Amino acid sequence: MIKITAIIYDLVFAAGLILFLPLHLVRGKINLCALAQKLGFYPLSVRRRLESGSGFVWIQAVSVGEVRLIKNLVREIDFVLKQKVIISTTTLTGKKVADKLYPQAVTVYFPFDLSFVLSRSIRIFKPLLFISVETEIWPNLYYRLKKKKVPVLILNGRISDRAFSRYRKILFLLKKIFALVDFVGVQDQSYLSRFLQLGLPPEKIAVTGNLKLSRVECSALTREKVKTRLYPLLKGENEILLVAASTHRGEEEMILEAYREIKDSGNKMNLILAPRHIERIEELQSLCKNKGLPGARLSRSEEKNGSGVYLLDTVGDLVLFFTFADICFVGGSLVDCGGHNILEPMSFGLPTVFGPYMSNFREIEKKALEHKAALKVKDAGQLRETLSRLVNDPDLGRSLARSGADLFREGEQVLKTNLNIVKQWLK
Repeated sequence: MIKITAIIYDLVFAAGLILFLPLHLVRGKINLCALAQKLGFYPLSVRRRLESGSGFVWIQAVSVGEVRLIKNLVREIDFVLKQKVIISTTTLTGKKVADKLYPQAVTVYFPFDLSFVLSRSIRIFKPLLFISVETEIWPNLYYRLKKKKVPVLILNGRISDRAFSRYRKILFLLKKIFALVDFVGVQDQSYLSRFLQLGLPPEKIAVTGNLKLSRVECSALTREKVKTRLYPLLKGENEILLVAASTHRGEEEMILEAYREIKDSGNKMNLILAPRHIERIEELQSLCKNKGLPGARLSRSEEKNGSGVYLLDTVGDLVLFFTFADICFVGGSLVDCGGHNILEPMSFGLPTVFGPYMSNFREIEKKALEHKAALKVKDAGQLRETLSRLVNDPDLGRSLARSGADLFREGEQVLKTNLNIVKQWLK
């Protein structure tokens, strides 16, 4: 029965690939290098590194957010547990960031969930343990890892409102898939409840906290290189730097209006617009020009831009600007996109502002507001008022930073808990 189900799944998955792969290639969401690795064909340099080890911890991190999320965990697995790591990612941008952040690890594209592909990839990887970050469910992969007696863990587990609604329609399948998972560590009690409702046995799950509470770190050498070139542009005498991070369509207009109003009131300020999707850079350039605030690409900027507006047009560099910015707004939250991680700028002591739409980060939002470590606004008007308050009241920003320190002390314990789980299953 299992073999028949696997054959049907392979056929359905393959049909989906045939249907959607050309579209992804045209849109630039996948390239030939990624496609080869997703089919189980890895470059010689990767294979040599894999052959030099006696077994790896395989961590799957979908995209940029998850890749950054695991930084401290990867460090601890490497230095404390003395264990080599494979990091697989699904997206092109995720792979670029993984290459930059983890030179000590083997970084690859996540293979397609097809039997013949996985058989090849698992044989090459020789994993001792597989970790899915947050929640990805891959029936074929879990089944084949189980056959090889490789433990399957889900860490920092969460199930969004939309996913929970979908999963409830296939409960009979999920119970079989969850039978292949050895342990799930979830962010909070609400996610634990959702996993239990979907059929995960209670003995396989525990609340282990949110790894996002770990402090984000930044290479001192890379930071200094960026500061040497861009600090004079962005932080002139008495100038304030506002970073609008991971913004979406519909938010940039509100941010530009707030920025204009603060500048018109006599404040010296520069703005970095960092869109969530870098392919929108040209669209943002047109928007800024139409608003009378032409934006200069940071990768090409050598002289000060008259409007003070700069566009971050490179992948994986946002965190560098958190190290010397003064205020941060985190996007995906003034429009209904579920929000983004407010803890990254907070970990650098930045006064951080976000909007009302944070459905993907409810626990983090709750903790930040309980600790009085960040500020929530409901609309464009409140955004202007709040940014203006932060500009004119530095003590408010310092108070937010002090309050945020408590959150990151909690994050140190979360990291320790998750590392102990990895250590236990490696044994």
